[in-house]
Amino acid sequence: ESTTFAWPFATNKSQLIAIVTIYGFSSGAFVALFAVAAVAMGDIEDAGRRVESIAGPPISGAISTASRGFVAAGLYAGGIIMCSVGLLLLARYLHLGRYGASFELSI
Repeated sequence: ESTTFAWPFATNKSQLIAIVTIYGFSSGAFVALFAVAAVAMGDIEDAGRRVESIAGPPISGAISTASRGFVAAGLYAGGIIMCSVGLLLLARYLHLGRYGASFELSI
């Protein structure tokens, strides 16, 4: 999701297409895995509240309105995503005691 930092600085159509293509491939996994982590944090009855509590779009809108552009909103979004990834890695380490994946197939 580091492409979120790059999109405000795209100056022509080819740069924007390259950024959007990379973002499209990487954001699918990020969005899909976010919901899994939010649901795993507690009871299934409260999962909707945890997923809906994301305040990114209203904050990004306020930032872009106040700064009269999208550069600050892009930097905010990229920073939040990178902090979230760091916190997810920390949570994984604290829970499992390791960062790496262990792919064991049990049948």
